[in-house]
Amino acid sequence: MANMIGCVKAKFGEHDYYVASMSGAKLVQLCQTQRELEDVLEEPLTVEERFNRTPNYQRIANEICRYLAQDPKRFFGPLVMGIWAQDLEDAIKFEPLTELQGIPELYRQSFSQFGTLFLNDAVSLVPYDGQHRLLAIKAAIDGRHPDPNKATEIPFQNRDLETDEISVVLIPFETDSARNIFTKINKQAKPVSAVDKIQLDDNDSAAVLAREISDEFFDSNIVRLNPSIPATANEFITLDTMYKAAKNIIEEEVFNWKILTANLTTILDDDNLAMCRSQLKDIFQKFTSLRIVSAAISNPSSDEGKENRITLRANNLLGKPAFLHCLFKAWITARGDEGSTDQLIANKIDQMNFSYDIDGIWNNLIFLGEDKRMQTKPEDKKITTHVLLHLLGHQFGGIQGDIDWLRNTYASRKRAIQRDATLPDPV
Repeated sequence: MANMIGCVKAKFGEHDYYVASMSGAKLVQLCQTQRELEDVLEEPLTVEERFNRTPNYQRIANEICRYLAQDPKRFFGPLVMGIWAQDLEDAIKFEPLTELQGIPELYRQSFSQFGTLFLNDAVSLVPYDGQHRLLAIKAAIDGRHPDPNKATEIPFQNRDLETDEISVVLIPFETDSARNIFTKINKQAKPVSAVDKIQLDDNDSAAVLAREISDEFFDSNIVRLNPSIPATANEFITLDTMYKAAKNIIEEEVFNWKILTANLTTILDDDNLAMCRSQLKDIFQKFTSLRIVSAAISNPSSDEGKENRITLRANNLLGKPAFLHCLFKAWITARGDEGSTDQLIANKIDQMNFSYDIDGIWNNLIFLGEDKRMQTKPEDKKITTHVLLHLLGHQFGGIQGDIDWLRNTYASRKRAIQRDATLPDPV
């Protein structure tokens, strides 16, 4: 039996195409036996194109399926699909509404593009753009891991997707134009925001590490779509903070990282990626064991846990992303000091006072005054990071100029608010 799809027929350049919506169930049905693009091209994909076609099953299962299952405001842009069949001419038929009897002449011209697309059972849909979204829809509907090599269930099933209407652009498949369409779509797409890029980019090792570590240590306690945290939010930390920590560890540990990034390469080899992953895990194991942090991230789904995190943000800088950026930068730098360990650093941090004390260390460094207004300019973060390093016992390589800058800048900021200008002793 043919598949009947209500649609609008249009033309762009030389391409006839159809704009429609399908239920998630229908989309999955038509794509169950889909052929990968390379299977139907006469020439193999290039290395770059083939990389783009390799699904990131872990991201699909942990991030996109989570979004589909948990966010009632879920929405995807149109999936662009090729209509493929061995005999395409007999597999596709479009019947415009104007062929129906009884349509007033006044409406015939307007309705000429509206109609029904008939696809016979030999048709498969080949994704040009939207492969990850398509696999996520299928996985979230049936609750199975998208990786065909993993016969496991995922915790993000949502059967409502079966009836969700998903927009699609359907283009009859022609071998000589398929590659061109695929390449143009993927190269001319609108740039995503920095936060979206961390969630989506598999070519940035810091983004990959941030997603992996956040899932392991924070799960539902992390804000993924915003670099800041609302005062009354349930979450404790942001994915953006994790990303900055991951960049810090890579910059500190990978010898030629600056040369690599200058050449626009942000993918670590397996050995360096494993090393940075291990060290980042060590840091966050110790960080999440800090007294205040451990209390804050406990009970992630309860009202009591949420109240603990709201109270922390209102009274302690450990609840602020900007301060955590400085803390992790200082922590990762101090790891290079002689005799330093993550446990020793954590012990020292556990003894520090991070409250909004207007007579304390942090006033007019990272926040200002009784209204607790955060100061997040680069110079604010720099002095905050340097003070943290000093408290951790860092010697700044014995460079007197750096030590003098720290003392003078700290004193200047404290004198500006008429507070004690003496730099406190290390912990």
